[in-house]
Amino acid sequence: MNFEFTDEQKELKAKVRDMVDKHVLPRAAQIDSTSEIPWDVMKIMADMGLFKFLIPEEYGGSGKGDLRALELSIIREELSRGSCQVDAIYALNGLGSYSITHSGTEEQKRKYLPPIAKGEMLACMSLSEKNAGSDAAALSTTAVLDGNEWVLNGEKIFASNSKVAGVIVIFATVDKSKGANGITAFIMDPKVSKYEVRPFQVLSPHDIGEIILKDTRIPKENVLGEVGHGFRVAMKTLDVLRTSVGAAAVGLAQYALDITIERVKSRVQFGKPLAEQQITQDRLADMATEINAGRLMTLYAAWLKDSGTRKSVTLESSMAKWWCTEMAQRVVDKCLQMWGGYGVMMDYPMQRLYRAVRAPRLYEGTTEIQKVIVARELLKLYPDPVKA
Repeated sequence: MNFEFTDEQKELKAKVRDMVDKHVLPRAAQIDSTSEIPWDVMKIMADMGLFKFLIPEEYGGSGKGDLRALELSIIREELSRGSCQVDAIYALNGLGSYSITHSGTEEQKRKYLPPIAKGEMLACMSLSEKNAGSDAAALSTTAVLDGNEWVLNGEKIFASNSKVAGVIVIFATVDKSKGANGITAFIMDPKVSKYEVRPFQVLSPHDIGEIILKDTRIPKENVLGEVGHGFRVAMKTLDVLRTSVGAAAVGLAQYALDITIERVKSRVQFGKPLAEQQITQDRLADMATEINAGRLMTLYAAWLKDSGTRKSVTLESSMAKWWCTEMAQRVVDKCLQMWGGYGVMMDYPMQRLYRAVRAPRLYEGTTEIQKVIVARELLKLYPDPVKA
């Protein structure tokens, strides 16, 4: 088994790290203090070809075949070192575009994927509702066919990139009695359909809001996949992207550890640097080991998906997602403790990381839901007991 990245992957990692060090980290406090999109950084990322990794070659991207989970994880680990906002924008672009990549018609792909690859358009995926978060199959937003248009009514929530998105993949039910089998995915184009976005603020700011649908009309040809197959569209997308959430959590935890090691080596208490105190060394060893374990877990899940070794990577991607996000929370909390009072001062970086690390345990499936998924997938691997 080879644990080495390819030369191309090493080059990608180095390029993204260099970009983050030069253009993101020096401004991270400002970028992460507002929900405004840092368009200059988006242009730099587009010029580097980072958005092309999300899109297949035939639609203007650089992806060969299906979305590469390993490259996506490499990119997200490095982006999250610099800014949770920059990482979130990139990841959410992946959520919206990948749904179109794997379920869209040829016409839909050719219309929406090339501008995303060029960085000219941001995408959004809107699944959650006020009463349908973890229970995503309980959607109440309705879609009714009226001639050549679908008419949508309802309210979506936690829709990131929604204020600026040039395309939104949105989910509604065509028949509530069918549960998950009534859910359908639609491509909503702001140039065609009328809807309202109500932004709100969250603990770690980024572009996020509610989408209000009042007799919103979407062309019949903008159904994504088949009618009634929307839940499958969403789950296939989340299966791939969840692994990269783990990678982003690893990157955030690694940066917290990096700056904390610098801090404890220079901060003197009781006559010697904190780094020479045994309790500090104990914590550093714990954190470094957990980060390394999380990174390996994430890369393994990504490799499994890309290699095609396993038809489904739901088990491994859910493991990576819940464990790495919980691990990052533990690491950041321990790091902040070692900064003392400076850790909660707004002029220092730890408070920003502390706010940023909380949301990943919730989005794209909470820790609790991931554990349910892991247990369900695990039980499938064992035969049921033979009945007497």
